[in-house]
Amino acid sequence: MNRVTFKVKATGIRAVKGMAYMEDGYLVLKLRSAVMGLIGKRRETIKIEPRALEEIGVKWGPRKRTLLLRPKSAELLDAIPGKHISAVRLKVKRKQRKVLKALAEEIRKLQR
Repeated sequence: MNRVTFKVKATGIRAVKGMAYMEDGYLVLKLRSAVMGLIGKRRETIKIEPRALEEIGVKWGPRKRTLLLRPKSAELLDAIPGKHISAVRLKVKRKQRKVLKALAEEIRKLQR
């Protein structure tokens, strides 16, 4: 199973981290958020049907990789904590590039 750990650009001082993987045909995002990483910890799980995504992309940078999820509906953007204008950007460490690529391909196959 392809599991990718990520960070989301947070609002204010709330840090958001999580894990993304496929389970039973859904993209699962397990999220943990806390103020400064310590106070007011919250956990939530979001399941996304691949067909609810308009676009899936992987952007390569020198230090981090980004999994870009552009949903068809704005409701998904509201469900995931952080700043999102038109897409969710999950920042992934460079060492997980092979797993990230495999996960993106797995999601694309289920979109068809």
